Amino acid sequence: YKVDYGHEESMNLFGSDPRAFAVMTTALLDDGEGNVRAIRTTNVERKEDGTLAPVPGTDHEIPADLVLLAMGFVGPETTLIDKFGLEQDASGNIKAQ
Repeated sequence: YKVDYGHEESMNLFGSDPRAFAVMTTALLDDGEGNVRAIRTTNVERKEDGTLAPVPGTDHEIPADLVLLAMGFVGPETTLIDKFGLEQDASGNIKAQ
């Protein structure tokens, strides 16, 4: 695996790798006035059927002032693609020459 200079700098400054793998956010916690104060997470493991299952006893709370959601990209919207009759590849992307 690769360690970027930013990860290395953070490890030197804070003593650990800032990245967390196999972790699922289970709750956004507020301060009672509608402001985020923390996120609650739990470790997960992949089961044989491919689903992710929480690992009991691994709940953790991370203080936060701001939470940004990074959503996975699942493909382009098809409204305009269909309207213009554009050809798509197996992944749903517009075919290009």
